[in-house]
Amino acid sequence: MKILVIHQQFVSPGMSGGSRMNELSRHWVRQRHEVTVVAGTVAYDTGKTLEAWRGKFFIREEVQGVRVLRTYMLGGYHASFLRRLLSLLSFMVTSFLGGLRVGRHEIVVATSPPLFVGLSGWLLARCWRCPFVFEVCDLWPQSAVDLGLLRNPLAIRLAEWLEKFIYQRADRTCILLPYFRSVIERKGISAEKIFYLPNAADLELFAQARPREETRRALGFDSEFLVLYLGAHGTANHLLQVLEAARRLQAFPEIHLLLVGDGIEKPWLKQVAQERRLARVHFLDPVPKTEVPDLCRAVDAGLVVLKKIETFKHAYPNKLFDYLAAELPVVCGLDGTARELVERAGAGLYAEPENPDAIAHAILHLYRHPAERARMGANGRRFVEQNFRRHKLADDYIGQLHALVQEKLNGVEQCVIP
Repeated sequence: MKILVIHQQFVSPGMSGGSRMNELSRHWVRQRHEVTVVAGTVAYDTGKTLEAWRGKFFIREEVQGVRVLRTYMLGGYHASFLRRLLSLLSFMVTSFLGGLRVGRHEIVVATSPPLFVGLSGWLLARCWRCPFVFEVCDLWPQSAVDLGLLRNPLAIRLAEWLEKFIYQRADRTCILLPYFRSVIERKGISAEKIFYLPNAADLELFAQARPREETRRALGFDSEFLVLYLGAHGTANHLLQVLEAARRLQAFPEIHLLLVGDGIEKPWLKQVAQERRLARVHFLDPVPKTEVPDLCRAVDAGLVVLKKIETFKHAYPNKLFDYLAAELPVVCGLDGTARELVERAGAGLYAEPENPDAIAHAILHLYRHPAERARMGANGRRFVEQNFRRHKLADDYIGQLHALVQEKLNGVEQCVIP
């Protein structure tokens, strides 16, 4: 089967960021499917165009058997709301042109956010008279409104109209969280057109991690208790609460916090940490996915936090599955879905979001109870092995795509079991 994926934030080797589609498409290629990804030229975490891509309209790559065509995007993604909007619109146009350039495929999958990729994916599917799948990783514009990033009433109405337009025209909508189903159904979309495929863990990758002591030495640590936050440093992540928790842990010199990643708020966070003399908070550069297992094996606990808003009660951050796969006990600073998963797995402790005292208390509890840490880590690993193996979910996904292609070929309506 020839599959075209429109994914603005698809990562290449050496880049940090979410790797869900990388892992799925790599598995599909191993099954002898032909996968082409049309991706952007701006790194999501920094908002900048990588030097190797600067000044180029089309860049061809191959990532572990997956063909990738990167198409031009306007840079300065984090400079302002207008600049971000223009950047997203530029990719909508160039991804459509890039899709035409790579030629006809049997099915088109567009991964959102941003919403605009849904338009380019739908138009390409119309041109080729093939099925169109819209993958929803986050609810936009709802998340942007809840975070205060989108305030203009007219802009909100236009975004909501676009969202509904894409849902109505997608042959199927793939959702990462069960909660999304009810939201999309309320927009008039039939339940039969929605299927659920959550995030998962690439267990093969974590089996290749370097020895713990080797990575700790490379980082400059010995026997310290290391807590890892891995991911974006943006408005949604609200990492100030982590710095406040670190301030409350100053009396425990063995406890160090590693904040690994990048984002619009990182320079400010580093300044705050310096002003408050948080010497045991370490800001590290983002690492590619291939180095995440090494990092996770080297630390003692994983930290998940987001801003305290209603939308994030339904979030499953990618980093959570990385921590579980690495047998790390988790401090879960998220209420709702993520908390339920961690507690059901017996894999960590809940800390109320935006409550530095609760976060500090959970970290301190894990520091003081090594046997409990080990038990939680083993529980988490066992839980993802049983429920969130990437290869199984990749097989489920390709089964949905194959059924949809056959349905179109046969011209028969078939019921897809969600």
